[in-house]
Amino acid sequence: MPLITVVKIATPQDMADAYTVRRKVFLEERKINREVEDRAEDHLAHHWIAYQMSPSSEPGQEQLIKPVGTIRLMPSPTEPTSGRLGRVAVLKECRGQGIGRMLVQCVEAYAVSAGFKRIYMHALNDKASFYKLLGYHTYSNVFIEEDVPHIKMERVLC
Repeated sequence: MPLITVVKIATPQDMADAYTVRRKVFLEERKINREVEDRAEDHLAHHWIAYQMSPSSEPGQEQLIKPVGTIRLMPSPTEPTSGRLGRVAVLKECRGQGIGRMLVQCVEAYAVSAGFKRIYMHALNDKASFYKLLGYHTYSNVFIEEDVPHIKMERVLC
């Protein structure tokens, strides 16, 4: 299993790397409309990126190799203690390695430290089982958003 690190995005290069992952997953693989995968709300959100790292025999000498996943948390405009999880993306060739779980757990840790009580999302319906394993539950029927079946999910944080 490759060495992965998840960091809160702090530089323009990190954000560019996140956009690269989002483009590959949403536009190229899932064929989501480019206008839907816009960046208009990104400046309001907190973002994280997962990087694959090179192994090193010297602790602390690992090097970033490539971005492999990304996620964002948008504070709710109407519920100050809630945030909306979104733009969760892991490169196809890197799935099944726990990267998505790591990204969600980093967001949840941040959300708790920032005083959030709840995280909600409009999950892709075919990804609902993944989020259920992480403690999220559904609170809607399936609906169409961005021409794709979605379902509303949430998790109350401790």
